Amino acid sequence: MSDRERDRDNLETLVERLTKVQEKYTYFILAVCISSIAYTVELTKSTKPTVSMIPLAFAVFFWVMSFICGCWYILNIMSVTRANILILKDDPDQAAYGHHMNRKYQRKGVINFNWQFRFLILGVLCFIFWRALILFGQT
Repeated sequence: MSDRERDRDNLETLVERLTKVQEKYTYFILAVCISSIAYTVELTKSTKPTVSMIPLAFAVFFWVMSFICGCWYILNIMSVTRANILILKDDPDQAAYGHHMNRKYQRKGVINFNWQFRFLILGVLCFIFWRALILFGQT
């Protein structure tokens, strides 16, 4: 096996590992968002809405947005995989289209991947702010 072939095998292994880690991370964040929303619903199911619950509403909104970004990220990864299949075909027109789609969905995937975490953190901060309002008697 030549050095070039070994490097290619190592690269494929690294790409496979990175993909698995990103998938696990995405699904973990999705689970955290759904759990946070469920906890919030359970926590407030017997209370009437008040003005002091506005930060809590923002928290739920941000968690929903995080969940949506995670779902879009998964869809983008599926589209990138389809584009890569087109690139590997012998037809030059399909390969060109595959390259175009690959760039498009990779950009979108990166954006959704990053915003999934940002929205999660914004939701957590809003939830903490809401809890602080309750603890300090500002409700």
